[in-house]
Amino acid sequence: MIRQPQQVSLLGKLATIVVGAALLVLGLMFSLLVIPVLAVLGVALWFYLRWKTRDLRKAMREQAAHAPSGGTVIDGEAVIVEEFTVVEPPRIARRDDRS
Repeated sequence: MIRQPQQVSLLGKLATIVVGAALLVLGLMFSLLVIPVLAVLGVALWFYLRWKTRDLRKAMREQAAHAPSGGTVIDGEAVIVEEFTVVEPPRIARRDDRS
């Protein structure tokens, strides 16, 4: 059974326009508040992290200044593999062994 779409009255169309416009205005107002607040919080977090890591950055700069320059750095991994030999006594063949 196929249902025919119902006709929307003039009052229904008007209510849809009013509700849509109200939601649009509320969305714009919300974005005018949320976006600047998030931006300020992001900048505050960045300054906080810069303040807390200042000693670490200073130590890294001093270490880099005292490091010898012109050397060769070889980077890699090492894996230790232990090798061993299993010594088994020789098997004595018996008459009843079929293998």
